[in-house]
Amino acid sequence: MKTLSFSFKSSLGKTTSIRLNKYEADVTADQAKQFAQIVADAKAFVKDGVNLYATPTGAKMTETQVTQIYHVDEKKEPQPAEPQA
Repeated sequence: MKTLSFSFKSSLGKTTSIRLNKYEADVTADQAKQFAQIVADAKAFVKDGVNLYATPTGAKMTETQVTQIYHVDEKKEPQPAEPQA
């Protein structure tokens, strides 16, 4: 699973971020910069007069590998193990 995180400074200089989960495409640095700038320019996230995402400061991608080691299927009855020969 991939997560894309964008960091910003608010109009008060506090660090803020936006996280996009479960995206599939590869994202270039230019695409990330363009997206972050569009978010900042939109000024759509204002709370109490503070632009929460005023200045883009970075972006990072985190990739998580999940390996399932145990799972119980509650819909099925447990089956006895086959005898070993």
